[in-house]
Amino acid sequence: MLEDESKNEDIDELPILSSLELATQISSMFLTIFLEKISSRKEEIDFRPLFENFIQDLLSTVNKPEWPAAETILSILGKLLVRNFMNKKVTGSAILIVDRIF
Repeated sequence: MLEDESKNEDIDELPILSSLELATQISSMFLTIFLEKISSRKEEIDFRPLFENFIQDLLSTVNKPEWPAAETILSILGKLLVRNFMNKKVTGSAILIVDRIF
């Protein structure tokens, strides 16, 4: 019986950590492309309302246990926005979006 309990306690953390790292990388890629689309003026589609709704959804789900990735996505988004502002590659429209949301 002790062997069964010790097997349950020896959980392999490597798959969990690699899954978290993969989820973080995918979130980062998605947000990077999304921010590039918002800041580009090449397309006729206005992504600002979509971005605003996306942020509102993330903020409303950040403390809910059903949505554990919301905090990670918001954290990555914050880092990407700071990096873009520091590099001064953010256009005026993206600055207005952030000002309206926050």
